[in-house]
Amino acid sequence: MKRVLFVGLSDKPDREPLDSRTQTGKIIDAISDLIPGVMAYRTNLVDRAPIDDKGRLRYPTKEEIEECIPHLEKTVAEISPDIIVSLGKTTEASLSKRFENHISISHPSYIAVYKKKFSEEYIRSSAEKIISELEQKK
Repeated sequence: MKRVLFVGLSDKPDREPLDSRTQTGKIIDAISDLIPGVMAYRTNLVDRAPIDDKGRLRYPTKEEIEECIPHLEKTVAEISPDIIVSLGKTTEASLSKRFENHISISHPSYIAVYKKKFSEEYIRSSAEKIISELEQKK
């Protein structure tokens, strides 16, 4: 069975990485469901929820990202994925420097919020991209 590791940006408070109860997690579920014979894993670049002084979730700083890279590298070593799928530009920028078996797709939350009418197309094309990469690795 092939292994795919989806990597988001940062955790949300009181949620698993890319939790199925979130919009992003539901889209990752839908993508994974279209990929036969794959075990999907989920993690985040930043393994904690970056919270601002008003208690709201914020984007992580470059320093926070760098601090969390060893945790991500450990996760990748433990899972040994065939492909790492980065979600979004910030995650892609960090992963492309470190991992060769990496592809990138637009972040699902962007699709869910701004391009909802294209969500089915996004899910299908993302699954096809992952399947294509997995087939090349045979």
